[in-house]
Amino acid sequence: MSDNNGFKIKYLSPENYFYSPYKKRSLVKFKTLGAVLYLMLLAAVPALLYTWGTQTPSLIKAVSSTSTSIYLERGLPDPRSDVKILKNDSYWKISKRVCGEGKYYLSISGLNENKPLYRGDSVLVSCNL
Repeated sequence: MSDNNGFKIKYLSPENYFYSPYKKRSLVKFKTLGAVLYLMLLAAVPALLYTWGTQTPSLIKAVSSTSTSIYLERGLPDPRSDVKILKNDSYWKISKRVCGEGKYYLSISGLNENKPLYRGDSVLVSCNL
């Protein structure tokens, strides 16, 4: 006596289904298209992330011949302007708040002769190194 009693067991897999030749061609096209789109996605995503990461936003919309207009275009104060000191201010915080970056704190402190900062006073600010 055989183990299967004369029955052949077919497992359900794509090889065991009956597909018409048209259906097989359309499945091959569909799988090929899916593979191509996946490969394009794999190539495009890192390229887009790299380009988006390397672009820096432009602060200047239009450059004029005078230096003060460049400051106004960037939204920075005039080359030398008075800024009121707030509570717990430091030269670094003033530089960060007014110029957008903290790297100007040495020029601001030198311009004001390293005087101590008290709330309500004003200091001269220059966003030049």
